[in-house]
Amino acid sequence: IIPNQGMPVSLEALDSSGGRTGVTVDQGHLGKHVEASRRTTLAWLGDVIPAPWLDSVISIGDVVMSVGVAIGVSGSMRRPPTRPGGGPPGMTSSTRRSAISEQRFEEHQPRMS
Repeated sequence: IIPNQGMPVSLEALDSSGGRTGVTVDQGHLGKHVEASRRTTLAWLGDVIPAPWLDSVISIGDVVMSVGVAIGVSGSMRRPPTRPGGGPPGMTSSTRRSAISEQRFEEHQPRMS
């Protein structure tokens, strides 16, 4: 954006994305954009990918960011791997049994009000 004083947008990609007939690059939310030309620096990083499902164009950065978000969300929904003895790391099966026995003992103790 900085070298071009705005996000370069491909007019061909904008036309092929559909839904934006007669729109110029400086109208609406596209005000941050500049028309991509032969003089555009790093034009391939601009909005050059037609996205007909959005009636717009997207950049490779949008694709990378979306993939990263999808990986992050799917990773956060996974269960952490369990250890063969169950329980947290560092807990052996004998300490796990002791902890369970102690918990059961405390559950059956009368509570003082």
